[in-house]
Amino acid sequence: MARYNNLLEAEKVLFEDAAIAPVYQASRAQLVSQRVDGVFVNPFGATYEYKWALVRNNFYLKESKNAILAILTLFLLTLL
Repeated sequence: MARYNNLLEAEKVLFEDAAIAPVYQASRAQLVSQRVDGVFVNPFGATYEYKWALVRNNFYLKESKNAILAILTLFLLTLL
């Protein structure tokens, strides 16, 4: 029982006096075309949401037609 109490006391000292810092922080680097609008990044579930995505200036396709295909095309071109 004395050992358990000593461990509890050590834990209290650790949390009161010691600094706790994160060891790992996630990050992501990516290129995004300025012509692409409306792509949302979700904190949970699917990473990206393309439901409201548009490509401006009719660069690959008109805004009203196949916006998702144009966004995927832009993404694939950045991989080349």
